[in-house]
Amino acid sequence: MAPRRGRKPKQPGSRRLGIMGAITVAVILLIVIVTFVGRNIWHADKLEQEQRTGTREVNGLS
Repeated sequence: MAPRRGRKPKQPGSRRLGIMGAITVAVILLIVIVTFVGRNIWHADKLEQEQRTGTREVNGLS
């Protein structure tokens, strides 16, 4: 079967490329949001623990 005119075989259409681009952006945004929310929850737990015990845990270079 001959390929359609104006389009190379095995190339996705512009609609499919747009959908895949939107999905890619959505996945990246989801990763950023989950990381941000997780970090805030972790920080809230750590702050509560430090207030409860009265000691500050030092990590890293600070």
